[in-house]
Amino acid sequence: MNDSLPPIERWWPGLSIVHKHSIQEDLDAPLPPEVLEAIGRSGGQGAKLTEEERTFVREQGEQVD
Repeated sequence: MNDSLPPIERWWPGLSIVHKHSIQEDLDAPLPPEVLEAIGRSGGQGAKLTEEERTFVREQGEQVD
């Protein structure tokens, strides 16, 4: 679990398609500030997804086109 973010199961479903695409472009990159803001986390420079969170994003059945 990523200690610096709330559990992904809480925030991923509510993200906009634009924010989801932003994350999916590079799952290893730090999350953009606008995504962190949408998650409800302030500050947060350099927050990254854990391997478990990247797997969660990859396995989502919801189409994000």
